[in-house]
Amino acid sequence: LGNMNIAYPQLSVAERTALARLHCIQAGQGLFEFFIALWGSHARIKRIGERAQWEGLEHFAAAQATGRGIIVLTPHTTAIVIGARLLTQRMALHAMYRPMDNPVLDHIFHSTATRYLRGLIPHHSVKTMVAQLQAGDAICYLPDQARSGKYSIQAPFFGAPALTLTSPGRLAQETNAIVLPFFCIRVAPGVYRQRFLPPLENYPSGDDLADATRINRLIEEQLADEPSQYLWLHKRYKGTDAAAAYKRKVD
Repeated sequence: LGNMNIAYPQLSVAERTALARLHCIQAGQGLFEFFIALWGSHARIKRIGERAQWEGLEHFAAAQATGRGIIVLTPHTTAIVIGARLLTQRMALHAMYRPMDNPVLDHIFHSTATRYLRGLIPHHSVKTMVAQLQAGDAICYLPDQARSGKYSIQAPFFGAPALTLTSPGRLAQETNAIVLPFFCIRVAPGVYRQRFLPPLENYPSGDDLADATRINRLIEEQLADEPSQYLWLHKRYKGTDAAAAYKRKVD
């Protein structure tokens, strides 16, 4: 609810509470989908993929036809794991991820996910990402990380500054990779909209703030009708001026 209080100050407390409850339902569905995505059989995933609403496949096909590396840019939505599993039926895909603190759980996740992913790349392994993109591979990359450092910047997200990674632009510049926005939205139980947008042009532009703002606006636009499906449980405004201001207000 803290994220929503920052992102939707124009809503009443009752409206934000209702949105938070709806998000919890969506996140619960996402948890079950997580297990289906990791351990579901190929046949089951194929059936789900056949029911999916695929949009913008022409952008996907055109990007693949170039032979260049592809950065599949997608945000943290509650359906992202099942969306990525469905995507692997159409393309060989690496995925960026944060290694788990528990080595046993990390081993289980890694060994299971790599049954259908070409590979999992720790978020700090920039050299590995560069090598894979230069080889013409595709990487699923989530730019909306609340992580401070030299590769992140505070950019507007739903009207408030949020830490946003600048590394997708740097990777694209260094590897000549195509940046292909992708969004997975749950439209009904077991039915997903898999949407590709046109590859980003003039990206990176040389202005990190402008580029990060552009990415955040894309996310806002695509989730405008389904705001409860963004992963609000993720501390999106952590470490930002917006979070500090909200804490002062609450205190």
